[in-house]
Amino acid sequence: MEHKTDKKINSIDFHEEITLERLENLTDYKVADGYDNVMGWRVVANGELELGKVRALIASKELERILYLDIEVEKNMRNDPNSHLYVLIPIGLAKIDHDAEIVNVDSIDAEAFVSYPRYDGQGIHMDYEYLLYQYYAEHPDIHLEPFKGRTAKYYDHDLLYNQTTVYGNETIGF
Repeated sequence: MEHKTDKKINSIDFHEEITLERLENLTDYKVADGYDNVMGWRVVANGELELGKVRALIASKELERILYLDIEVEKNMRNDPNSHLYVLIPIGLAKIDHDAEIVNVDSIDAEAFVSYPRYDGQGIHMDYEYLLYQYYAEHPDIHLEPFKGRTAKYYDHDLLYNQTTVYGNETIGF
């Protein structure tokens, strides 16, 4: 993904509010032909620890790209039986193993996943995204802009929201 210096992404102003939707709810959009639809695939950390399964792809119609994988957390990975069952993982942190039909997330291990922010699986509220921001802001290799809401600029982060790391050298279309 190129770094955007013109303060626009897909002709969206950097400071314009972005909405997030489940891809299945965007009737005119889908995973592009030739790319894997990872819905239902297992999500593993470091190639072995099963975190859960992909429940949905979370997209921005304005940016015309997928931003998150919505994961239903495995029962044995729930740190509190009363906690929420779902997490969002930024798309740029995932790598697809096509042959095994697995999504690998190497940047999260079992210890880190215990404190990973959970949500109720309903609407994606900005307070939950702020918790994700705080979680990743503590990571030494991820340098984030200050969180000022759901703007195109926030989602222009090369590591967290770059789809080329997931699907090889081409971005997934919809």
